[in-house]
Amino acid sequence: MTKEAELYDGTVLEFPDTTPDDVIQRVAKQQTAARRGSAAPPPAGNNIESLIRGTEQAPEQPISTAKDVALSAGSGIPRGLAETVMFPVTLSRMVEGGGNWLYNKAENGVRYAIGADPLSEEELARRAEKVDSSPAYAAEDRVRQFMDENLHKPQTTPGEYAGTIAEFAAPGGVPSKGARLAETGLGALRKYGSEFVGNVVAPAIVSETAGQATEGSEYEGLSRFLGAAFGNAATAGLRVHNAPENVVRRATGNVTEQQWQRARDLQNNRTGVALSGPEAISQATNGASALPTVQRVVEGSTDGGARMGPFYARRPGQVDAAVGSTLDQIAPQHPNPSTLGQSAAVAAESAIANTPQGQALADAVHAAGPRTTAMQAGEEIQGALRRIFDRRDGMRDALADRDYTAARAARPAVDVGGLQPETVAAERPVYSIRPTAADEATGEAAAMVPQRVDTPPQPIALESRTGADAVQVDPRPALRYIDDALVNARGTTADALATVRGNIIGPNGADTGVTGLDNLRGNINGMISRAVQEGDGQTAEALRAVQGHLDQALESVPEYAAARQGYRAASVPLRPFENSAVADVIRRDQYNRDFATPPENVPGTIGAGGPTAAREFNSVAPTDARIAFENHLATQILDKVTDASGRVNGDSLAIAVRDNEDMLSQYPAVAERLQQIVGANANMAPVRAAPLGQVAAAKDTVAAGNAILPHDPLTGSAGEAGDAVRRLAAEDPAMTAALVRQNLADRHTKASTDTQEGTHEYSGAKFRKDVAGNDTRKEVLDAVLRSLPDDKASLSMPELLDVLQATGRRKQIGSPTEFNRSLNADLGDASPVARAVAVATSLGRSLFTNAGDAVKRKAMRDGLGTLADMFIAPNSVDLIRNARNRTGGAIAADAAARTALESGGVIYDPAGQR
Repeated sequence: MTKEAELYDGTVLEFPDTTPDDVIQRVAKQQTAARRGSAAPPPAGNNIESLIRGTEQAPEQPISTAKDVALSAGSGIPRGLAETVMFPVTLSRMVEGGGNWLYNKAENGVRYAIGADPLSEEELARRAEKVDSSPAYAAEDRVRQFMDENLHKPQTTPGEYAGTIAEFAAPGGVPSKGARLAETGLGALRKYGSEFVGNVVAPAIVSETAGQATEGSEYEGLSRFLGAAFGNAATAGLRVHNAPENVVRRATGNVTEQQWQRARDLQNNRTGVALSGPEAISQATNGASALPTVQRVVEGSTDGGARMGPFYARRPGQVDAAVGSTLDQIAPQHPNPSTLGQSAAVAAESAIANTPQGQALADAVHAAGPRTTAMQAGEEIQGALRRIFDRRDGMRDALADRDYTAARAARPAVDVGGLQPETVAAERPVYSIRPTAADEATGEAAAMVPQRVDTPPQPIALESRTGADAVQVDPRPALRYIDDALVNARGTTADALATVRGNIIGPNGADTGVTGLDNLRGNINGMISRAVQEGDGQTAEALRAVQGHLDQALESVPEYAAARQGYRAASVPLRPFENSAVADVIRRDQYNRDFATPPENVPGTIGAGGPTAAREFNSVAPTDARIAFENHLATQILDKVTDASGRVNGDSLAIAVRDNEDMLSQYPAVAERLQQIVGANANMAPVRAAPLGQVAAAKDTVAAGNAILPHDPLTGSAGEAGDAVRRLAAEDPAMTAALVRQNLADRHTKASTDTQEGTHEYSGAKFRKDVAGNDTRKEVLDAVLRSLPDDKASLSMPELLDVLQATGRRKQIGSPTEFNRSLNADLGDASPVARAVAVATSLGRSLFTNAGDAVKRKAMRDGLGTLADMFIAPNSVDLIRNARNRTGGAIAADAAARTALESGGVIYDPAGQR
């Protein structure tokens, strides 16, 4: 049984029953094309009658090239789409057919080796029919047959090329990832256009050219397939040697997926600082990329610098805005920043006082007693002390009145008859040395001649008021002492002695009564006191001696001796008041209306008397008065070592305690309380040395801010920095946040200082280095920001610092050598006339040299421009990654995939057989 195929002219072709359908279709197409090409032209002449009768069709009018190109292109697009959709079926068919072909070749080789006959055509056809028997393959053939019958068939050579190009557009026109990543606009159009030419036009032209060369033959499909493969391979070869992408591939290095994602996040940061791709990738890889070096070269070129210049000209403003925005999350800018330091110091002192050590110090200071002024202490001391004196003095006077009354009334015991008369004689002779006149007669000259003057004896009479037989006291020993003392006494001493002598001897003789002599003794006390007050110690001493002799005479009376002994005993409690300092405290004025010493001078008077006065004061002072003096003493010492802010200087207090050791020995409780303050203050040393203490000691805003955020913090100091901020914020949250912001803002201002060129494009990197340039700085900054009442900045600051560090990955352009070389080369291009002259004089050799140089310069400029655009694109990281991944293997695989997608139409339905 046979298979038949009828041609367009009614001719029937017969085939063996085992012939595959695709073979039959291919042969039928070949026969149709051959018959139409060899058909005789219609006879010349007028065929109107045959046309009218319908026995002959009207000749087709030739189609225009433009129309044919348009229609062919319109037909090629659905063909390409259909072939692309059917590619899985085509691929399976190619695999099975190729496997069958290889198997048959291998079997024939074995048959040849063993001398057997090769496989027959019938067997080959049978095997091919079996391989090609899938319903999917039959459906694919019907689709192609439908397109052949209904779609326009190119009539001109341009139409054939247009159809093939359109047919290749479906599989090859899909833009690559690099094209999809390109920015919109002219750059995107250039990228799409370049890929369309390489992926569609080039393989289509090569394929169509090869197909036309073998059209109608059994090798047409293979030729078209190989043409597409060669075209794609040529495109791939050119792309493999793309200079900009090659540079990017070599400079990028090995980047992990995590690093690519981090670089992408950096470029898409929320800070508003635009990063170039090399900056982001270098930051993501921690500097393990040579892309910044490539960027430096690009920036140093004329074309690259012109493209990237505006990008970096916007950087300072972006950094300023980003830093300002983050700082605003901490606090708004303070209107009076110079006052922050003082406010911070006050808050720090308050915070220190609230620490456990501060509380212990406050308790120790409180235990030292309430603050007592000199006035307060004097008012408490003076009245109480005077009352004690008056009470004791009154008691002594009462006892003395009783005893002395008895002494005055004592029976006279000195027998007048037993007394021996006494006279007062000079202790040694007295001479009067007088001058004598000259005697001219005798010739004696004038001379000084001594003459003895003897004082006649002066008898001492006694006056008795107790009768003629006996007297109470014999005062003559006292008179003898006075008379002896008067011999050499002068001035106030002589006057005082003479006064006493005159008080003893009356008109009738020396007083012998206890009453008069005792009264005289009291007068002598007053004279002694006045002499002491006037600083006349000699007179006071002479009077005390006279008083002693008078006491001996009076104490010869037993009753008087007993009264004196009782008086002395009663005077013991009053002895502390004999201390001059204590006496000054209680002494009344001359009118006995008020105290002579003002109350505010009382503590000073006692203190001036030293430990002795303090001891005497303590022995008589009541409890309240003593406590008042103790509190004032503690107050006086503490005031001298306490500054205006209330801070006690422990070292100064320890020195003050040492300097007042003698006085404090009389008040051990005060000394102990002050020592407790010294100890508590010593325990404050760690707090004072910590950031909180440094803030308290700060004199201005800069010092206070640097105490919290030091330029060179100690390793591991993040905890204490955070603690200081928390304690400050507890006292004044607004001031604390403002202080932190001010410190960071000042550092950014310093980092933003213009360079000599008037730019500060690296201000962000400098700022980041200053505040977080090492792990310790970063930890301290993070601890400070997290300790603020509003910690939003702690969440945004890491991203900002990461971005700012990335800006520092950009390398300085450095020496403009390459820029100068490129510019000189451009400026050195000769005019067309000069080039023509150079060509003529060099016999044409310079033409090739100049052409080569021009091509190189153009390629270099294009490459630099491509890299510049790639580096500053918003999606630069993705562009660089795509370029990095476009290796030779990837490009070859891409070309092979396009070739495979284009294989269905060129192999199974070649254009020449449609």
